Amino acid sequence: MLPADADRGDVGESAAGSDDELERGVRPIPLLGKAGLGFLGLGTLLGSLYAIQRVTFVVIHLSTDTSYPDLENFLSTLLKQAAVLSIAFGLCLPPLSVAVDYARSWDTLRRLRPLWRELTGAAPYVVLTTAVRRWRIPFRLERCVIEIEDASLALREYVSMNVYEKAQDFVRREGAPDEDVDAAAEAAWLRAAVQRTSAHQPLKEVEYPPLGVTDRDRVSELAWLLKVAKAYRSATVVEFCDSGQSFARQ
Repeated sequence: MLPADADRGDVGESAAGSDDELERGVRPIPLLGKAGLGFLGLGTLLGSLYAIQRVTFVVIHLSTDTSYPDLENFLSTLLKQAAVLSIAFGLCLPPLSVAVDYARSWDTLRRLRPLWRELTGAAPYVVLTTAVRRWRIPFRLERCVIEIEDASLALREYVSMNVYEKAQDFVRREGAPDEDVDAAAEAAWLRAAVQRTSAHQPLKEVEYPPLGVTDRDRVSELAWLLKVAKAYRSATVVEFCDSGQSFARQ
């Protein structure tokens, strides 16, 4: 997530410190992990109840010389089986949660990579130099997000706020839903900036377009970048940039 007051001077510092930030990141326990802990707690409770009922029947038998074999057998079997099943579920769900998160991260990375290639191709200096093994998908996703955001921060100096506003108007006229207008407009000015980097210098003394990832939490940040990545390849955004509207009256 980029801070609200981020500027071009922060790009280098952000890239340099990104590896340390990734390693220090603390993730909340996922839903399946919480469920697994719940099942382990339930299994422990049921096991305690099993022990208590066994002791209770022994005490009753010793003190009154009375036994209830059918009831004792029913409760013992029920509590023992329920405890074993709960503990088994509790042990299986956390690894399953890791697998689900891994698959989700892989899918998100796959969908963001085309946008990453486009933006870092225009701003290669934001790419971190530390090598990451291919199987470290969650870490690679973090790197991808950071580098997309750093590249966006650098590229926005090649376009003005006017381009962003024209892109908003254009995608509205093309029938984009209101909730997708801002993401499509950001994709449009990013594509326009990529086209300008090879032959133009950064613009000076102009208002730059906003960054949609600013001050978002992790979930909404990824959701936003996925919308931008999808819009970046859309026919509407390509038409806007190819029509020359993005370069007119910067």
